[in-house]
Amino acid sequence: LACVKDAKSAIRFLRTNATALKIDTDKIVVAGASAGGQLAAATAMIDAPTTNDDQDDLAISSRPNAVILCNPYFRCRKDLSPPNFITKELPPMITFLGDQDRAIKVDDLLAFHEALRKEGNASEYYVGKGGKHGFCNGRDPRNRFFYWSVLLEDRFLVKHGILKGELTLKVPNGVATLSEKDYDAYK
Repeated sequence: LACVKDAKSAIRFLRTNATALKIDTDKIVVAGASAGGQLAAATAMIDAPTTNDDQDDLAISSRPNAVILCNPYFRCRKDLSPPNFITKELPPMITFLGDQDRAIKVDDLLAFHEALRKEGNASEYYVGKGGKHGFCNGRDPRNRFFYWSVLLEDRFLVKHGILKGELTLKVPNGVATLSEKDYDAYK
């Protein structure tokens, strides 16, 4: 619970100090992987009073403008589990999962994606074939799933007005790019 409060406070801090920090308050994105994915989604989705710090000015929105989720782990307390808080008018979300992830079921996140869409929310869901838990991280500079996910994230953020301009991602020589047979896409 404290981490959700902290994340919401951080967004309010960014909005409050946007001029000094040179931040466009219409382009705040939260992202997370695994438990961090749960935190990012909870920050965007849960409005319960208990998820706000007592010192925060609640007139300032804590909702981000877009959400990036990589293998989000939603098995937590019911009152903090994002699938229990799907409503209309949530920020656009893009979600990634590897089909070999032993912690998270592909069908569970597909149900999450479909529930978001049913409520009229923008959601994209990508399942990398052969990907395991944490498969999108960039720790390995030769991880082809990392470059694939960054490309899709960039396109997603451009589509929703968060980013603009040309993609400048450089894939190292020798790193294979994914083709459409290497993943399933749900939009």
